[in-house]
Amino acid sequence: AWPAIAERASIPDTAEFMSCVRANEAVAWRVTEDSTVGASLRLSGTPAFLVDDRFVQGVPPPRVLERLFLQAREGRQTARR
Repeated sequence: AWPAIAERASIPDTAEFMSCVRANEAVAWRVTEDSTVGASLRLSGTPAFLVDDRFVQGVPPPRVLERLFLQAREGRQTARR
């Protein structure tokens, strides 16, 4: 799976990539876990954000993220009342 991921990401030296993956199993586990979650959500790239029930893929302008976070916080505060 890792060599295929490296190839799809156009990493020229897949052997070096695999060496890095093997060098730190904790990182490899986390990347595998994140990749699995991403695949289950049908994500096609990074970055991707899930704020409450809203999905944003790509790099949104900061004002868009700020608005989403504020709306999420307001929703939680309303739910607590």
